Amino acid sequence: MIECVPNHRELMKSMLKYDLLGFQTNRDLNNFLACLRTHFALEGKDGIVTKERGQTRLQKFPIGIDPEQFAEYLAQDLSPAEQEKVSSLLQNFQGAKFAIGVDRLDYTKGIDKRVEAFNQLLTKEPQSISLLQIDPSSRADVEEYQKYRDDVQTAINQVNTEHGTDEWSPIHYKNDSFSQAALARLYRAAHVGVVTPEREQCSQRVVPYP
Repeated sequence: MIECVPNHRELMKSMLKYDLLGFQTNRDLNNFLACLRTHFALEGKDGIVTKERGQTRLQKFPIGIDPEQFAEYLAQDLSPAEQEKVSSLLQNFQGAKFAIGVDRLDYTKGIDKRVEAFNQLLTKEPQSISLLQIDPSSRADVEEYQKYRDDVQTAINQVNTEHGTDEWSPIHYKNDSFSQAALARLYRAAHVGVVTPEREQCSQRVVPYP
C-alpha cells in the first residue's frame, strides 16, 4: 500500500527520524518493518530499528475506550429534550433484543454490508433482533456521499418492508447526532454492539509531519 504513495521512500525516511513510531495493531507494525526490509535492507530487533543516525522504537498502541469516562457519561444528566429523544428510541425495543451501530455515514464503515447481514439473519431467524443504526451525516456536500446515504436508506427500507410488521421494524435509522452521554445510555441498553468497518486500501491519506 505504501508504494501507492508518491515519494514513499522519502516518507519512510522522514518517519525514521522520530524516536518513537506508534501503530494500531501488530499487523501494521510488522507491515512497516517489511517495508523497511524491502526498501532499505533495515531489520528490527525487539521493536527497535537502528540506522546510521540513531534508533527508532516501534510500538503498538491499540485503540480502546476509557471506562472511567464512560461511567462519567452514564452519570451525566441529559437535557429534557435529549432525555425524551433517548426514551422515545428505547420504547421501540422494550422487551426485545436489539443491536446498536454508531458510525459516521461513510462508505468505509461498511454500513451497507451491515444492513445486508441483518437481512440474511432475519431471513433465517425472523424477528429475532432489531438494529438501531445511528449515522451522523458526513461530507453531505459530496455527491458520492449523498449517493451512499441514499443507497443505505434504500437498503434499510427494503429490509423493513420485507421483514417488518405493523407493530415491529427490524431497523431503526437515525441520521442525527447524539451527545456522548446519550450514546452511553443507548450502548448500555443494547444487547449487541455492531462494528463492521471495511479496510481503507489506497484511498487512505498519508500526511507526513514536518
